[in-house]
Amino acid sequence: MKDQRYFVGITLIGFGIYYYLQFSDIKTFEYLHTWPMLFVIVGLGFLTQGYKGRVNDFILPGVVVTGFGLHFLLANQISIWPNELGVLILSIALGLLLQAMKKGSSKVLGMIVLFLAIFFIFYEKFTIFETTFMKMSSLLTHFWPILLVLVGIWALYRKK
Repeated sequence: MKDQRYFVGITLIGFGIYYYLQFSDIKTFEYLHTWPMLFVIVGLGFLTQGYKGRVNDFILPGVVVTGFGLHFLLANQISIWPNELGVLILSIALGLLLQAMKKGSSKVLGMIVLFLAIFFIFYEKFTIFETTFMKMSSLLTHFWPILLVLVGIWALYRKK
């Protein structure tokens, strides 16, 4: 296994700054004293190791952990931030796409997850058209879990 100094270094520096700001009387950064900020710090450690340390397998967890942390941090701070499941799936899709780009592999799985995330984020917008496409919406509502299972099985057993 390659040297993991970037991950350890960035994570320790981030935790040090986090705890320094937490115990100091600086009120400017008070909103950062939450557990999502710890996710962002660890995620940035993964991303630094992935890109600077050239360990491509650290890119996916880095994007996912940073994305989850930013989502939970921003959902409470910014009123227009969508507090949907789709945002979390979007961070997984971005991680899959960035890792595939870095490795030079297929981006098909990342694109499928990206379309799924977009669907979840804008689901309410899709239901506006429900009156004109009632039967299609009904089928989609009842059978989309089966579609998810089938795509998951395809992802498990597809040939490279």
